[in-house]
Amino acid sequence: MIKQSKRIIILLSGLCLWVFYIFQEEMANYGIYTLVSYSLHEIASLIPYLSIGITTTWAVYLLVCIVKKKSDQSDKIFVAVLLALIILQGCYLHHVSNIYTTTALVTVESINEQQGVIVVVGVDGYTDAGHKIVLKAPMLAYHMMETDGQTYYITYGHSKNNPTEGILYIVS
Repeated sequence: MIKQSKRIIILLSGLCLWVFYIFQEEMANYGIYTLVSYSLHEIASLIPYLSIGITTTWAVYLLVCIVKKKSDQSDKIFVAVLLALIILQGCYLHHVSNIYTTTALVTVESINEQQGVIVVVGVDGYTDAGHKIVLKAPMLAYHMMETDGQTYYITYGHSKNNPTEGILYIVS
């Protein structure tokens, strides 16, 4: 029973670290470093890699114990849980590695307040010139932006394979 309690405590600690990591990453996307400093943000970026490394090491250790017949039924079940966690963490890292951030000079073509979407067009003379980009935007951003031809300097996140759709992070 003590072994299961220790495992639960360690897994809950890992879950807390992941929640903190996701929270600070979301804040950092918008350049908000008031709650979590930039230095701590940089250190926290190691959490996913440390987590998957520790989980893999733990699973390998338990698999070796199972092969050597030095384990019980709960170890076999726990290895399955660890393998599921490794797969989930790997999927997350793959997803995050395919998100790119782009900065562009644009004008706003249209704003759809009901969907929370703005359509921007790259300004001539820049790499995104003439390209339409559909961005999910916070309410403050689409209330602040105008479709009168004013130029905005934006930063947005998008999929590696689709730079024409994304999430607006910063407007200036």
